[in-house]
Amino acid sequence: MTARKQLTALATTAVVAAGVLATTPATAGGPAPAATGTTAPDAELSSASTASDAVAAPSAPQTAGSDPRRTGPVGAALSPAATSAADAGAAPSSVSLASAASTASPSAPQALRATPRWTSPFASSLRPAPPTGLSAAYDAATAEATLRWTAGKDADLAGHRLYRRVGSGPWTAVGGPAPLTATTFTDTPPATGDRVAYHVRAVSTTGRLSDPGTEAAVTTVDRATPPAPTALTSYVEAHQTHLYWEMPWSFTTDLANGGHFRVYRSPGRTLDPASLTPVTCVSLTIDGSDRLLGKCTDQGMAAGTLHTYAVTAVNAAGRESALSAPLTVRSGDQVAPGPVSALTATPRNDGMVLRWAAPADDDIASYSGLRGERRADGTVHWLDTCGDGPSEPLALLCPGSPEGDEYVYTVVAKDRWGNRLSPTDPKAPTVTARMSDLRPSVAVPMFGQAALGLTWSTEVLGEDRPRVSWTCRETALCDQITGYRISRWNPAAGAYEPLHTGLLPASTRSHTDATAAVGTTHHYAFEALRADGSTAVSHAWACVRPERL
Repeated sequence: MTARKQLTALATTAVVAAGVLATTPATAGGPAPAATGTTAPDAELSSASTASDAVAAPSAPQTAGSDPRRTGPVGAALSPAATSAADAGAAPSSVSLASAASTASPSAPQALRATPRWTSPFASSLRPAPPTGLSAAYDAATAEATLRWTAGKDADLAGHRLYRRVGSGPWTAVGGPAPLTATTFTDTPPATGDRVAYHVRAVSTTGRLSDPGTEAAVTTVDRATPPAPTALTSYVEAHQTHLYWEMPWSFTTDLANGGHFRVYRSPGRTLDPASLTPVTCVSLTIDGSDRLLGKCTDQGMAAGTLHTYAVTAVNAAGRESALSAPLTVRSGDQVAPGPVSALTATPRNDGMVLRWAAPADDDIASYSGLRGERRADGTVHWLDTCGDGPSEPLALLCPGSPEGDEYVYTVVAKDRWGNRLSPTDPKAPTVTARMSDLRPSVAVPMFGQAALGLTWSTEVLGEDRPRVSWTCRETALCDQITGYRISRWNPAAGAYEPLHTGLLPASTRSHTDATAAVGTTHHYAFEALRADGSTAVSHAWACVRPERL
C-alpha cells in the first residue's frame, strides 16, 4: 500500500471513532440529548417481569466496537429491537439515542453529550444468555431437590439466580442474595405434596438478569398433617347409627391418592383416648361440592348403650389429623317403651283432653293418642289418632264434634328409634269417655246439597276460620237462586242467626266465618233461596276450632 493510501485509511478510522466517542455539544440548531434516568440495583424478578433488571453503570466509558447483538453498525443509534422496556428504565444518565434520532435533521450527524456518569450502552443494556439444560431430581427420603444446569458463554457472567414456585403460587428466589457461582444447587421445598417448579437466570458482572431458562419440576412428598374433620353429627335408628362430618374440599386430592377417614369410638359419655376402637363402617360415602361431606354407618354398638365418637383424616402420605370434636351417641334399640299410667279423658267443647303419667324409659321422643269404638265382643276398632300437638308435655287433645258419642281412648309412648307399643297390646291402657253434647235443638232440613256441590270445614287450626264453598252443578236449579243465607247456631238464644246482613248475591261462591271463636264447636246452616223466598238448597254441618293445650 502506498503512503497516500495508508494516510487515507487512518483518517477514515479517526472519523468513525470520532462519530462514536465525540463529547462535544450538539451542532447549532440540533436538540440536546436528554438523560434517560438513573441506575437501579439488581432485583429478583418473576418469570413474567423483567422491568427491574437495572444495573449500575461502569465508572468509565466503554471502547466502541462491534457487537453481534446490535441491530445497526457501530456508531449508529440502536433500533427498538435492540433494547427492551426494562433496559429503557434502567439505563444510566446518558444520551437517549432514540430521542435524538427522532428530533435531529436526517442529514445532520448526531453527537452524544458527555456527562460525568456517561457509560456505553452496550455493556449496560444487553442481557446475558439464559442458562440451559436445567434438570431437577427429588429425594423423598430427605425431601430435597437437586438442581443442575449448564452456564451460558457470556464473558461477563457473574453467576446465576435460582427461582422456585410451589403449586400455582408466585415465583420466589432461593439460594441467598448473592449469585450462585456453581451450576448445581440442593433445595428443600415445602413437603406438602405439591408440584414445585424451578428456573434459573444468568447474572452479568453489571447485575443484568437473563430471561428465564427452561423450567424443571418435582413433586414433593406430603409430610403435612391434614386438618381434623368438623361438624360431627349423628342420626340414630333402632339398629344402626349414621355419623356425618365435613372436610375442606382441598382434601379431594388426598382422597384420589389413597387418603381416607378413620372413625373411632370409646364407651361412655366422654372420649377416652386409651380405649378408642376403630369403627368398621358398613356404609361409607364421601361427596359434596364446596366441602366434602362424609357419612359412616355403624352397626357395631350394643343396643341402648352410650358411646362417644371422633373422626380423623389421613392424607395420601399416611399422616393422620387430630381427632375431631367428640360426639356422644346413645345407640338405638328395638324395644318399645313401657305403657303410660294414670290415663284420664276429659270432655270439652272442642274434643277430648287426655292426660297421663310417663313411663320410666329415658329415650321417649313423643306420645300419640288414639280414639276408637268398642265392639260387641269387647275388642276396640281404632278410628283415628289425636294429632293436635300440645305445649303441655303429658297431655293431648283429640279434636271432635261434641255430639254425646262414647269412645275408647289410649296413649302410647314412642322412643327415639320409632319403637312403641301397639294399641292392641294388653299392656296399653285404655279409658272410655263420652263427648259433650252441643248439638242444636233446632233441626235443619237437608236437601239439594249435591246440586250445588257444597264443601265445608270440619276442623280448623291456627289462624284458619270455618269456611263453606260451593259451585253450580244443575243449571236449571241454579238459575232459580237469587241469593244465599249462612247462619250459625247461638246456644244462648236457641236459634240459628245469619252471619251477614241480607242475602249473599247469587254470584257468591264462598263465605268465611271471621268471628268464630277458638276452643269450641260451631254449628252452621246453609240456604239457597229463590226469588219467592222459598229454599232451593238446605244443609247443616258442625266445625270444630280447637284450642291448643
